[in-house]
Formats: sequence, structure tokens, C-alpha cells
Amino acid sequence: MRPLLLELEAFGPYVERQRIDFTEFTRNGIFLIKGNTGSGKTTIFDAITFALYGGSSGDGDSSRAVGRNDFAQWRCRQAPENATTLVRFEFEEKGRKYVFERRLERKRINLSEKLLAGFYDGNDNLVPFFENPRKDDLKRKAQELTGLTKDQFRQVVLLPQGQFESFIVAGSDEKTKILEKIFGMEDWDRYARRFHEITSDRVAALNADKTRIINSWKEETEISGESADDADVVSISDSFREYIESLKAELEMTRKAHEEFGGGRKQEKLNEDIVLEREFAHLHKLESNQKELEAKAEQIGSDRRKYERGMKAEELRPLLERLEDLGAQLKKRKNQKAEIENRIPEAEKQLEAALTAEKESPFGEDIKRNSARIEVLGERRSGYEKIDGLRLRYEESDRACNDALTREKKAEELFLKRTEEAAFSKEAFDDAQRIAKVYTDRYYGNIYGEIASKLEEGEKCPVCGNIHHPCPAGRSPDSVTFEQKEQKEREAQEKKEAWEILEKEREKAASDLKEKEKACSESETVLAAAKAEYEAAGSGLIDGIPDLKSLEKEIERLVKENGDLETRTREIREDVRNKSESLTKLQTRLEAAAAEERTCEAELNEADKNLRKAVAESIFEDAEELKGSLIGQEALNEIHGMIVKYETELKTNSGELSVKRAELQGKTCPDRESFGKRQSEITAEAEEYNRRSATLDGQIGRLSLKYEDIRAAADNYSANIRQAEADLEFAKKLRGDTGIGLQRYVIAVMFDQVIGQANMMLSNVHGGRYRLFRSDEKGEGNKSGLELKVHDRRCGDDDQGRSVRMLSGGEKFLVSLALSIGMSTVARSSGVKMDALFIDEGFGTLDDSSIDDAMEVLESVRQTDGLIGIISHVKVLEETLPSPQIEVIKTDGGNYLRMV
Repeated sequence: MRPLLLELEAFGPYVERQRIDFTEFTRNGIFLIKGNTGSGKTTIFDAITFALYGGSSGDGDSSRAVGRNDFAQWRCRQAPENATTLVRFEFEEKGRKYVFERRLERKRINLSEKLLAGFYDGNDNLVPFFENPRKDDLKRKAQELTGLTKDQFRQVVLLPQGQFESFIVAGSDEKTKILEKIFGMEDWDRYARRFHEITSDRVAALNADKTRIINSWKEETEISGESADDADVVSISDSFREYIESLKAELEMTRKAHEEFGGGRKQEKLNEDIVLEREFAHLHKLESNQKELEAKAEQIGSDRRKYERGMKAEELRPLLERLEDLGAQLKKRKNQKAEIENRIPEAEKQLEAALTAEKESPFGEDIKRNSARIEVLGERRSGYEKIDGLRLRYEESDRACNDALTREKKAEELFLKRTEEAAFSKEAFDDAQRIAKVYTDRYYGNIYGEIASKLEEGEKCPVCGNIHHPCPAGRSPDSVTFEQKEQKEREAQEKKEAWEILEKEREKAASDLKEKEKACSESETVLAAAKAEYEAAGSGLIDGIPDLKSLEKEIERLVKENGDLETRTREIREDVRNKSESLTKLQTRLEAAAAEERTCEAELNEADKNLRKAVAESIFEDAEELKGSLIGQEALNEIHGMIVKYETELKTNSGELSVKRAELQGKTCPDRESFGKRQSEITAEAEEYNRRSATLDGQIGRLSLKYEDIRAAADNYSANIRQAEADLEFAKKLRGDTGIGLQRYVIAVMFDQVIGQANMMLSNVHGGRYRLFRSDEKGEGNKSGLELKVHDRRCGDDDQGRSVRMLSGGEKFLVSLALSIGMSTVARSSGVKMDALFIDEGFGTLDDSSIDDAMEVLESVRQTDGLIGIISHVKVLEETLPSPQIEVIKTDGGNYLRMV
């Protein structure tokens, strides 16, 4: 796992988002995290383990439900209420970039945890592993990608504060699990287990074949009365073949006996007798039905008369129902009238109360008083407008005066700066001019030496004209050349020009300063006048109303209050009107209800008269007899259906009875009692034949297939059993049934390589005092072979060594450090990537000499492309480890990180 990026926000002591780009430390291979105690250095490692496993770096999985393993407990108390708590870790594994992220977001009053885990595809798009992940989903995926559980991660990748020795003192069983993950040892164990499964299955299959052959023969010999306990697997097939031939002979004899019985002919005769007997039974049924129908004739006549009276009664049903309906309506009208009469007194009482409230209302006087106040305030509006104008003028003058003072100050600063620059430039010019004069004097004072230095034999001298120069003048020691003189004069001229430019800028700055001073003085005069005028006008203000805005606000308040009072007055009047209308409506409804009651009484009398007349003209004596004859249309239809059904059945049965008597005339009814016995004989013989022939056919077919299978299985068993048993014994040895297995052996070899690398680094610690070696003693879990011991050179020839548990805290740290780097080195040579190691505060347990030794161990990291992160407040590490380093800054408003 190669760390790439860590982000955290509102987590631990960090309020704002912090970002660590681990790629910035790749070149050095090592970096330091420093800061005061309690500033939040370890929180950086906690954020990594929370993102991957959902827990802190300092606690195991067993405490995940409480305390430091509770994500909500890590939320920064100084962060805003709506801030999101975030840990996000990006890393690379086998060439692919992965992201693990956990958030706590504010949802109304609760915190909601949001989870994300995924990888970046070829187009740098994030592809999530899960649609709606749960906490354990991210934890399982992290274990799958890193190959380590959280506790194993804390033992070999992240060494928490105070827990550096976890791996070195772990038992053989725990070391085995960690080394399996790091070096991919699961394959060796899987190969051994798979080979054992294959060989064991092969032997079991051959023995199963043998058992199946013997059991199959035992099954058949028990049926035939023979014994198969001592049967030979190879010779069983001959016995099977002989048994099959005997079954075939028995089947042939069974077929001949069935043909002699003649069951088919007997069955045809029985079927004919059964059909004839059924025809006679049908005749007897028709005769019985005829007697029953004739016995119902009297009841049918009574039903017919009931039906006729019911039909007459149905003709008068509308008159009867009309009378009953009007009676119900009259009762309803009387109830409605009584209800309205009961509501009128209450409505009169409510109207009287509303009239009283209207008469006693005080709102009119309040409205008049507010209106008078509004008129007074309105008359003072113009005065307030003038005062506001004076105030604005005063404030603008004050701002203008301040601006003028600011501009004056800047002009003064510029003037002083330009004066200083011009002075420095003038001094530079004076120095350059003085040097140029010196060079000019030297040049002309030694002009003859300069001319003589350029004379050539045979050329004329520019002074004397001679072409021979036997004794030319020489240069004095302080002489200068023409070029040197010219150079100094040019430098003096350049300094002069620079000074003249700066002098002009100084003069310009001085002029600008005078203008700014004049403008400032004028602004102060205007300000004083505006202030005096504004203060004089302020004496005309109303108490409690300091400005026009307050005046308008008071007028607006009074207008609104009047509006509210007028609304309440209208509401009172509206209530009087509503109560009056309600009383009027009730009185109107009472009159209408009385009229409806009278109308309904008249209609009821008319309906009673019509019904009496119709009953007198019908077959009924009175209305009560009419009501008794009303049985309903459904009952009438049912009676009518019964009558029709009876007549139909009587006609049909009489016809069928005549036909059936004609068909059976002259025939005799067979004996039905003999049918069962005859059928039983036929069926029993057929079933016995079918059962026996099917049994024999099945046995012959089954045994024939079994015979072929047994013969092939016996041949295969004899040819392969010896080799299969030998392979199984070898597989047991590979699995470790009789000693150290294949996987345990390979792990021990790899662990020896790790120890060898660690010892190479420990050779630089304490003068090579300590050397690790692997012990075959049993450790935790009753496993042996991976226990660690240390040999101390000071103990001479003590080959037994002592347990690493006996080392001091600082010594354990140094040994753990060397072992972790050694493991990474061996893992790389085996094709396994362990690209990171994080150490928390272990250096605080070391003295200065031990720290130097530890740095020698860490120096080996620079020769690889791995990465080591160290948390420490030890000063020598800060001075020794390269930049960049991460510093945790502690503030009252939340801590933050910076690169130094």
C-alpha cells in the first residue's frame, strides 16, 4: 500500500479541512510530524485507520463500540453546528488508485454517517465498490486490499504510541497469520490442503467402490439365501451373471401361466352383465321418482294459491308504501320545526349581546386621538427633512476631511521618501564625480608614459617625430589609461542623471504635499461650519424622535394602529349584521317548516283515502290482510320457479319411465352380488402377473446394469488402490499431520530472511550488541517455530538467548523498527509491496546514542522507494530529518497543519 493523500475536517482538534500529499515526501522516503504535546499529531494516523477500518490507531477491534473507536466521539467540538466531519484516504495498491471516505453530516438534529469506497478507472473516474455501503463493508474491503486486519495493520504498517512491540512479542499463531497475509503464504497451505483433499477423496472413492461392490452382492445374496461376507471383489461378477440367468427363466414360466387363465375373456362377460344391471337400477329409480312427484301434488296446489294472492297484493303495494312514506315525512317535518323553534331564543340572545358590544366600543375615541397626533407629526416633517440634510452634509464633510488627512499623510510620506532617495543619489553622484576627477588628473599627469607605451620601432613619435625610441618614458605606478578615465567619467555622468531625475521627483512630491495640506485645511474649515449648523438645528427635535426616519416610523405606527382599530370596529358591526341575519333566517325557516308540515298532513290524508278505496275493491278484507299477503317479489319468483320445476320434472319422469319399461321387457336382471367376487378373481390374477413380471423385469435390468458397473469398479479398484494410499500418506506429511507442514516450513524460511535483514540493521545499534534469532519453543496457541529471542553479545556464549519480552522499552522500539523495515525489504524481494511504515512517538524512549542508532536504521529507507512517517517531539529528529516536515499548529480556534 502506497499512501497518496489524506484529508480530514472537523475531526479531532482540526476545524477546517487539512490536506497531506504524501507524494511530496517520496524523494526523501522519510518525513517528520512535529508539534506540541496534545496538538493532534497522532490524530493524523487515527484518520488513516478510521478511513480504512472505522476505528482509531491506538485501539484494537475489541473496543469498536465505545470511546476512541466511535466516529461521532471524534467530531470536533469547535466546528460549526452544520459542519461535516470528514476523513478521506487515497492510496495505491498494485498500480490502482483507491479511495476510502467516511463523513458525519448534520441532518436536522441528528448526525448521519455517509460512507464511500471505490477506485479510479483508466479515465480517472471514481467507481464505487458499493451502492449503499455499511461500516463493515468498508472494513472488509480494506482487509481485502491491504491483506491485513486492523490489528495486523497496527503491528506491521502503523506502530501506535506505546504499542511498538506488538509484533515482536506476538505468539507464533499471530505471527503466522500476519506473515501469511504479507507473503501470500495462503497458497502454500491451500496447495497442501488441496493435495490432501484430492488424495483422500481418491482413496475414499476407491474404498467406497469396494464397499459398494460387497454391499451390492450382500443385498442380492441375502435375497437368495446365500452368504457374501467373505466374497472376493474380483469374482463377484460371475455370481451376478448366474443369478440374472435364473431370473430370466422364472419370468418365462410366469408368462405361460397368465395366458392359460384367460382373464381378458372373463372381463368382457363381466362388463356386459354390469351394464345390464345398471339399466334395471335406472328403471327402479324412475318408478320411485314417479311416486314421490305424485305425493307433492297437494302442496303444489297450496303454493299456487299463495302465489296468486301475493301477485294481487303486489299490485296494491305502491299505495301502501306511499301512505307509510308520507307518515315518515310528516314526522320528519315536525322534528325540523321543533328544532328551529328551539334555536330562535339563543339567536335573539346573541344579537342583543352584539348590539351591546357595538354601543360600548371605545375605539372611536382612540382613532380621533391618533389622527390628531398624526397631523401634528406631519407638520414637523419639513423641519426634520432640513435637519437630516444638515446631518448628511456634516457626515460627508467629516468623511471628506478624513480623506484629505489621509492624502496629506501619504503625500508627506512620499515627499520624505523622495527627499531621502535624492540625498542618497546626490552623495553617489558626488563620490563618482570625485573619483572621475582623480582618474582625469592621473591620466593627464602621466600622458607621456601613456604615449610611450604605444610607440613602435620605425614609427614616428607624435611628440618629437623620431622613428627610433632608444629611451622611452615609462608609466608611473598610479597611472591610468584613457579608457579607465572615460569609464569613470561615464559613471559620474550616469550618477548625475539619476540624481537629477530623483531631484525632480522630490520637487514634484514637495509641490503635491503643499496642495494636500491646503486641501486638508479647507476641508477642516467646511467641517467646522457644517458641524455648528447641524448642532444648532438639533434643538428643534421632538423628544424620542431623533431624525426623519424615526418621525416617519412613528407616523406609520399610528396609521397602522388606526387601521387596526377601524378593522376591529368593522368587525363589531359585521358581527351585529351577521347575528341579525341569522335570526331572520331562522324565523323564515320556521315559517317554511310550518307550511311544509301542513302540506304533508294534507297529502297523508289523501293517500289514506285512496288506499281504503283500493282495498274495498280487492279480494282483501282490510289493509292488515293486505300487508300479510305481501311476501316480496323474490319470494314470489321462488314459488313460481318451484311450481314450474315440479310440472317439468313430472312430465319428464313419466316419459322416461315409459321408454325404459319398453327397453327391458323380457330381460332378466343379473345378480349384482356376484360382480365383486368375479372382478376380484380377474384383478388379482392380473395384478399378480403384472407385479411378478415387472419385478422380474426390473431385477433383470437393474442387475444387468449393476453387473457392468461392479465389473468395471472391481477392475479399477484392483489397479489403483495401492498407489492412492501411498499418495495419501505423502499428502498428510505436506499438511503437517506428522510434523511441520509445507506452509509452516516456507513461513519459517521467509521469517529467517526477515530476521537476517533486521540483524543487518541491528549491527549498527549499540555497537552490534543484539542479534535476533528464531526459536522452536512453543508459544501462544501451542504453535512453535516463530517465537523470537535475542542474543546479547555481552552474555558471551549464551546460545539460549532471552525472550524479546525482556528488552527495555527503547530496545523493543529499535528491534521493532529494524524488524518492520526488514519485513518490507524481504517482501519487496518476494514481489510483495509494503510501501509505508508509520511510527508514533517511539523515539521519546531513546537516549541520544540510541537515537543515532535508530537514524542509521532509518537511513536504509533512502535506498528504497518506500515511505516512513514519524511522529515525534524529539529535537534531534527535527534537526536531522530532511524537509519538508509537517508541523501541527495549536490555536484556540482549532489546530492546523503546515509544511516547513
